[in-house]
Amino acid sequence: MKKTPMIMTVLTAAALLLTGCASGSTSASPAGQAFKAALSPSDHPDPQAMAKADSFLAANGPAEQGRQVVIEQCMRKAGFTWVRQQAKPGRVEDLMTAKPLTVAQARADAYSGVGPRSTEAVGGTQGPDAQAAFMGSPSDPKITVHLFGTNPSVSSRGCLAESYKTIYGSVENGMMATGIAVNALQPSVNAALFDDAMTALNKKWSQCFAAAGNPGLPSPGNAVIESLKTPAVAAKYSIDDAKCRETLGYDKGAATEINRYLTSFLAANEGQITQIETIRQDASKRATTVLAGS
Repeated sequence: MKKTPMIMTVLTAAALLLTGCASGSTSASPAGQAFKAALSPSDHPDPQAMAKADSFLAANGPAEQGRQVVIEQCMRKAGFTWVRQQAKPGRVEDLMTAKPLTVAQARADAYSGVGPRSTEAVGGTQGPDAQAAFMGSPSDPKITVHLFGTNPSVSSRGCLAESYKTIYGSVENGMMATGIAVNALQPSVNAALFDDAMTALNKKWSQCFAAAGNPGLPSPGNAVIESLKTPAVAAKYSIDDAKCRETLGYDKGAATEINRYLTSFLAANEGQITQIETIRQDASKRATTVLAGS
């Protein structure tokens, strides 16, 4: 019998995609071991770590509004239409396939809101020429930043780069303040959900879920993914999933583990986080001028 891989997390879709989603049968899998080896949980976790991380992920409203104006003007000059996008606040929950779920929520909306999230490029850049105008051409010089252990690059040209320069002062600053900030937390969430405590909890959840007449899926994340593949099972899966989670205290357990790893992340990267917060504050001031003329 083919073994179903355990799926616990999924990436936020962003203009800068920096890490892969976590999947693997157990915490002893190569993926699980890699996450655990790279990150250590705090022995003194901050119970507010997730809330602090959510604050770090919060949309930089004025700056992002100003950046949309810049992109719209730039794309118009290139001969394309851009529909301004509304900045959406990020949350740690967005980095999890199996977001917290109550029975009441499951009965009302099943797994609503867990499908693929749109990227910034939905603003009118569907064709290859429009994409090149937005992202720059593959042959353009690249700009790379080094932050949170990642080295992402974007084109130095195109409307995306122009928006970063105008609002954030440089392409590097714009990258640091937006896509990287969102995706930087993903490894910590992955590590938490592959922790031994979560492996044990997933085994109990799988037994509970199967006892309700469902396939023996390894984790709530797998139930979410299967319901996306086969919408007809979403209602039953979500309700049975939620019942098992409430019985086992699953979501509370996941939050506890995530707080342990996020505490370590926030402490280790305090200097860079402060730097990003300063960049965002300066960008909001620049955006005021842009918005006044829009």
